[in-house]
Amino acid sequence: MNSVPAQLIVGQRDELVVHATQLVRVALCPQQGQNNCFCTGCRWINNRQHPALVWLCPESDYTLEDIEIIFEKTRFSLDDGAQFFFVLEKANQLTPATANRLLKTLEEPPAGYHFLLLTTNAEAVIATIRSRCVLTQLAAAQADDGRHSLLAYFLNVHQQEDPFAFEQELKKQALDDAQSAALFELLANAVAAQYKDAVLAADAALIVQCTVRQELIERNMRRLPQSGSSDLFWKQLWLRWHL
Repeated sequence: MNSVPAQLIVGQRDELVVHATQLVRVALCPQQGQNNCFCTGCRWINNRQHPALVWLCPESDYTLEDIEIIFEKTRFSLDDGAQFFFVLEKANQLTPATANRLLKTLEEPPAGYHFLLLTTNAEAVIATIRSRCVLTQLAAAQADDGRHSLLAYFLNVHQQEDPFAFEQELKKQALDDAQSAALFELLANAVAAQYKDAVLAADAALIVQCTVRQELIERNMRRLPQSGSSDLFWKQLWLRWHL
């Protein structure tokens, strides 16, 4: 744990909470968080009351006020060997403002401070946050390959031509601008990977298709959604994608 100051952990919500709690118990409990341990420290951790733990779980998007406690705590150096944990549930609800405020601390936290960022969807976490974390996928997340459901309408031939289903899924996801940018980056990476596979397989038709789609991606990179225009951006991209 000492060598990993910031982790982005992906999984189902209940599993994430259990996993993060156990990581903290292993680090802070004298018994290393054994399942049958009911020491005061473990009870404090389970109840989110341990003095070396801050557990954040906002109802909606993170605000600067929500994360201010992180900077209040990290102003102070810890004793040698001491550890302190920040757990941020719903890391995908970090906004551009809160993410920017956190970047330096995530990248170079003071000695002994650790960050566990939890999310059910890594792709919805702002890219600059993801790049500063070590990614851990729990077993349930690995089974679903971590792919965002909207990407199926661009990459899965069985779903990509159903406009009604696409619109319903788009409404369900309710992406904000930052989440759209992160998802678009993932789409670009997926198409680049498809292109490499097509070249290796000498699949001429797929090479042409990927080339056209990469050009479309490059054009849209210059006009990523802003000011609440995410739905319109994805609808227009979907229409051009299937011309």
